[in-house]
Amino acid sequence: MTATATAKKSFGDTAREYLGYAKNGIIHFFKKENQMWLSFLLPALILLISYFIFGVYPLGKQSVLSLDLNGQYVYYYDHMYDVLYGDESLFYSWSRNLSGEWMGIIGYYLASPFNFIVWLFPRAHILDGLLVMMCTKVGAIGLCMSIYLSRSKKCTKLSTVLFSICYSLCAYTVVQTMNPMWLDGVMILPIICLGIERFVDQRRFRLLMFAWVYGFVTCFYIGYMLAIFSVIYFMLYMVITKHSEARESFFKIAVSILGLGVVAVMISAFMIIPVYESLSYGKFAFSTPDYSLKENFPFIELLDKILPNSYDTVRMSGLPFLYCGTITILLVPSFFFCHKIRRSERIGYAAVLLLLVLCMYVRPVDMMWHGGQMPNWLPYRYSFMICFLLTVIAARTFDKIKEINTRIIGVTAAVWFAIMVYQENMDNFVEDLNNGRDTLDNFSTIIPAMIILFTVTAVVLQLRRSFNMDFRRNRTRVFSFIIMGVICSEAVYNTAAQIYTQHRDIVYSTRPSYLDVILPLREKVDEIKEKDDGFYRIEKQFFRTVNDPLAVNMYGLSHSSSTLNAKPIELLKRLGFTARSHYTRYSGATMITSSLFGVKYELSTDNNTTDDVRNGREISVTENEYALPICYLVEKEALELHLSEFDPFKAQTELLNTLIGKDYEYYTRIQDPSLETTNINQGNTSDEHRSFKKINTGNPASLTYTFTMTKTGDLYMYLPSTYERTVDVSVNGMSKGKYFEGDNNYMRNFGEFEEGQEITVKLSLTKDNLYFREAEFYIGNEEAMKQGLSELLETNKDTVCELDSATKVVSRVSCDRDMTFFTTIPVEKGWKIYVDGVITESVETVDSLIALPLSAGNHTIEMRFTTAGYPAAIIISAAGIIIFIGLVILWLKRNPEDRRLRREHLRKIYVGEANLELKAQKEAEFAERKLFREGKIEDEYDRDEYEDIDGLIEDGGKDTDKAEGESAGKAKEDSEGKKEKGSENKPEEKSENESVEQPQDGSRQ
Repeated sequence: MTATATAKKSFGDTAREYLGYAKNGIIHFFKKENQMWLSFLLPALILLISYFIFGVYPLGKQSVLSLDLNGQYVYYYDHMYDVLYGDESLFYSWSRNLSGEWMGIIGYYLASPFNFIVWLFPRAHILDGLLVMMCTKVGAIGLCMSIYLSRSKKCTKLSTVLFSICYSLCAYTVVQTMNPMWLDGVMILPIICLGIERFVDQRRFRLLMFAWVYGFVTCFYIGYMLAIFSVIYFMLYMVITKHSEARESFFKIAVSILGLGVVAVMISAFMIIPVYESLSYGKFAFSTPDYSLKENFPFIELLDKILPNSYDTVRMSGLPFLYCGTITILLVPSFFFCHKIRRSERIGYAAVLLLLVLCMYVRPVDMMWHGGQMPNWLPYRYSFMICFLLTVIAARTFDKIKEINTRIIGVTAAVWFAIMVYQENMDNFVEDLNNGRDTLDNFSTIIPAMIILFTVTAVVLQLRRSFNMDFRRNRTRVFSFIIMGVICSEAVYNTAAQIYTQHRDIVYSTRPSYLDVILPLREKVDEIKEKDDGFYRIEKQFFRTVNDPLAVNMYGLSHSSSTLNAKPIELLKRLGFTARSHYTRYSGATMITSSLFGVKYELSTDNNTTDDVRNGREISVTENEYALPICYLVEKEALELHLSEFDPFKAQTELLNTLIGKDYEYYTRIQDPSLETTNINQGNTSDEHRSFKKINTGNPASLTYTFTMTKTGDLYMYLPSTYERTVDVSVNGMSKGKYFEGDNNYMRNFGEFEEGQEITVKLSLTKDNLYFREAEFYIGNEEAMKQGLSELLETNKDTVCELDSATKVVSRVSCDRDMTFFTTIPVEKGWKIYVDGVITESVETVDSLIALPLSAGNHTIEMRFTTAGYPAAIIISAAGIIIFIGLVILWLKRNPEDRRLRREHLRKIYVGEANLELKAQKEAEFAERKLFREGKIEDEYDRDEYEDIDGLIEDGGKDTDKAEGESAGKAKEDSEGKKEKGSENKPEEKSENESVEQPQDGSRQ
C-alpha cells in the first residue's frame, strides 16, 4: 500500500511533467525549426507594415475593406456574431432576399478556421479582427510553404525563408485579401503537394487526406481547382520522383490516390453538399457560357505581370497575377540550365508551367477551371499555382547557386532589363479603369523593377562567390543577411505599392465609412426590437451596401452573394425593386410591396444617405400600419398566380387583386405621352426593344416625354431593358438623378403632382445609344391601395405568425372557407410543413414563394427548416471518417517500426534530449568556426569539388542526370570500389538520386 502511494503522482506533478514536455517541444521548434516560424512571422509583419504605410487604423483612417470584402464578407462576419453569441441560426437567415439558407454562405465564404480570430474581437472592433486575421493567414501561407520546401525539397533554411516570403506575398495573395476564403487554398496547396509526394514515395496518406479535406471544406470554389491541380502534380511527381519502383507501380498508385480522393470528398460532404445545393438555386445559371475557341490575351503581355507592382485590374480585362519576387524570375531560367538537376525534373516542371499557361490562354479551358463559366471579375483565379511552381523552381536553383554559371544569371538579368524597356514602350493603357490608367508606367513599375532586379542580381552573384575558397566562411553569412533584407524590402515595396494601386482601381473603404454607419444603425434596430418582439421585417431608404441587414440583424429584402436564390430575386425585380442577377435592394418599394412582404418598420434620414448617419443625424422610424404578417391567408386562386415580367405596375396589381379576389385599379397608366428627340436616330431591335442612337456622337442627345396628369397622385416611371445604358433624368427641369446601371433600375417615384399639371420628363444620354422596351409612366392610387390592403388585413385579423426558433415558424389561422396559406418565404429544399401535425406538401406560387391550400376551419401550421442534403451529407461524412480511420489502423499494423521510431523521436523532443543534441551540435559548429578563423583547419568545402564544378561550367555543362543513369552496373561498381578499400563495415554512401527509406525528422504525420 505504501509503495503504491509512493509511486502514484500527484496532479501537480503530472501537470508540471506535461508542461515540461510542452516547454521542450516549443524550445525544439524555435531552435531547430527557426526557418518555419520566421516564414510565418516575416510575411505577417510585412503585410501589417504595408497596411500601416497605406494608413490602416491605428495609423490612419483606412481599413482593409475593398471590393468583395467590403460589400459581402464583412457583413457575413458581422452576422456570425449573432449566430455565435445571439439567437440566429447556423443554418438559416432571415436577413437575405426575404430569407434563405445559410450553410451555403458558410461553405462558400466563412468555413476557414482563421475566421474565429475575427470573432474573438469585440464586435465594435471587427475591422481590427479582420486585419489580424489577414496577417495571420498570410503568415500561415509562408509557414506551409516553408514546410514544403524544407521537407520535400530539403532546402536550406535561408532559401526556405526567402521563397516562403516570395510565395506568401505574391501578387495573387495581396489582391485576394479582398477574398479571404481563397487564401486558404493558397495556404494548403504546398501541403497537398507534400502529401502527394509522401504517398507516392512512402504510401503515407494522412497528411494528404488532411490537406484535401481542409481545402474542400474551407474553400469550396478553390477546392475544386486544387483537385484539378492534384491530378497534374501527381503526374508531375511520378515523372520526377527518384523512386523508380513508384513509376513501375503507376497504375496501382493512381487507383489508390483516386480512392483517397473519394474518401476525402466523402469526409467533406457535410460542407460540399449544402454548398452545391445552394449554388443550384441560381449560381449555376448565373451566365450563359460560350465555349467557342478563343484566346484570352497575347502571350507577350504575361511578362508584364511577373514584375513588381504590375497590378492592372481585377476586372475581366485584367491578366493573371504572376509576380512572386524578382529573385524568382532571375533564378527560374537557371534552373533549366543547371545540369546538377535531373533532366526529368527540368522537363517535368517546364511541361506543367506550359500547361497552366495554356489553360489560361485558351478560353474554354480557362472556363473549365472556373466551373464551366467565365468568372464575374477576378479572372484566372488559379494563377497562384504558377506562383507556387515558380517559387519552388527558384528555391531549388538557389540551393545550387554555387553550381550555376554566372553568365546565365547575367544574361537572364540583361534579358529582363530588355523586356522591361520593350514592355514600357508598348501600349498598356487599360481604358475600363476609372478615367483609364497606364498599368506599366516608368515611375511606379519599370524604374523600381530595374533597381530591384539590379540589386538582387548583384547580391545573388556575391552570395554565389562567397561559397568560393577565396572568401572566408563568415562572408556567406553577411550576404545571406543582405539578401534577406533585400527580399523583405522588395516585399514591403510591392505589397504597399500594390495596395495603393488597387485603391486607385477598386477603392479601399475607410474605417468610419463602415463603423460610423453600422453601429448607429444597429442601435436603432435594437431599439425597435426592444419595443416590438414580434416577427416582421425592417427595411431602410439609405444604403451603405445591400448587405446592411446582415450586419445589424435586421430581417429584410436586400442582400447580395454568390450563393444566390434566383427565384425571389426575379420576383422582386418583377415587382419593381432594384434587382440584379445576384442581389436585390429595397429601392422601388411601394405601399403594396412593403405591406405584402411584412415590412413593418422603415428607416430613413433627411437625405436618405449614409452621410446623414455618419454625421450623427437622426434615423427616423416609420411604422407601416398596413404591414401583413410573414405568412397569412389569401384567396385560393393565389396558388395559380404568375406575374407579368416587364411591367411592375401590372404585376403589383395582379398580385394584390388575386390575394383579395377583387379588381381594384392601383395604378393608372399615362397613355401615349408625346416624345421629342434631340440628336437621336430611333429604331427597333429583334427582341422588342426600342433603340435610340446619337446621330452626332460629339453632341448632347436626349429624349423628352410630355404629358398631362389625369389625376392627383404620385408619378412613377419604369424603363424595362435588357441592355442598360445610364441616362440623366429630370422632371420639369429638376434633376432626379440617374437611371440604369448600378442600383438605379427600379420603379422611380417622382413625387406627387396635381391633376391637369403638365409634366416633362427628360432622359439625357450619357453614352452613344440607349435601349428599352417602352417608357412606362403611371399615377398611383393611394386610396385603392389602402382599401385592398385593409381587406387583406381584415381577413387575417386572427392570424398569428411567430418565429419559434430561427428555423421554425409557427402560424395559427382561422379559415371560414377553403383558402390559401400564403408565405413570403422563398421556396428552398429543406422546408417541411406540418398542418395540424400532419406533414403536407407545399406549392410554389408566384414562381418563388411557399404556399399551401387549407380547408375551412382552425389550423396550426409549423414550418421547419433543415439544411438541404442533411442528414444524408452527415452520414456520408461519417462513413468517410470511418473508412479513413480503418485505413490508418491498417497502415499502422503493417508499419509497426514506423510507429516505434516516431514515438522515440517525439520522446526525445519532449524530454529534452533533442534540444541537448542540438545544443551540442551548435557548440561543435562554433568551435569549428573558431578553429577555421585561427587557420588551424581548412574549409569544409573541398577545393577539388569546386574545380570540378568550374570545369563543368567551362565545358558547357555535361548532363549529370543520375536518375536516368541509376543502373545496377553503377551500384555494383561503387560496391566493389568500397570493398577494395576495406570499408565493408562503414555505412554505404547513397548516390544523389537513390531512394532513402529511413525516417527523417518531421516527415511523418
